[in-house]
Amino acid sequence: MKIKIAAVLAFMITLLNIMCIPRAAAGTEVKAGSTETAPGETIEIPITISGNTGFSNLAIEIDYDSDALTLTAVNAGSGISAAMTAAPSFSQKPYNIQWDSAGNVTFNGTLATLVFKVSDTASGSSDITVDYYKGRDGNNVPGE
Repeated sequence: MKIKIAAVLAFMITLLNIMCIPRAAAGTEVKAGSTETAPGETIEIPITISGNTGFSNLAIEIDYDSDALTLTAVNAGSGISAAMTAAPSFSQKPYNIQWDSAGNVTFNGTLATLVFKVSDTASGSSDITVDYYKGRDGNNVPGE
């Protein structure tokens, strides 16, 4: 039985007024890819950025159904001129990733690839959401 891993909630970087300097244009989008898979398989889901006119700091949170998916690795994208820092624990939810640069990063492409193990009992579809980072306690105050 195949299950569908769907990426939902692509967001506009202009919502990142606190996290993104300079502000990106309205057409900038960060989103998770999608795939079809079977229970027990390992899948790779790219996190991509498109329409990017520039940022010096970008921080996102990724959420998913941990009954269906287990995050096992996060691989940095290539070609981006910003340092990637990912949360140290794969079990942290939502999972946080941040990119920092001293300059204006206008990269478009794969920011990172998430590696998930699909549960042996997974069925149906499962969503992976990408949102802007709101702080450890959801109050826009940074934290670990």
